[in-house]
Amino acid sequence: MSWLATHAGMLGLIFFFVMFVGTAFWLYLPGGRDRHEPHKFIPLAEPDHD
Repeated sequence: MSWLATHAGMLGLIFFFVMFVGTAFWLYLPGGRDRHEPHKFIPLAEPDHD
């Protein structure tokens, strides 16, 4: 247990770095533009309050 407590910071850093790189790689795979094109203006969409 003390090994895990000693290296928890470095293990967390490596884990989140690998997750970030994996997500970026997944987003930039070929064909990704077609998959994400319909969603690119969602944050700018006006809500309908009728």
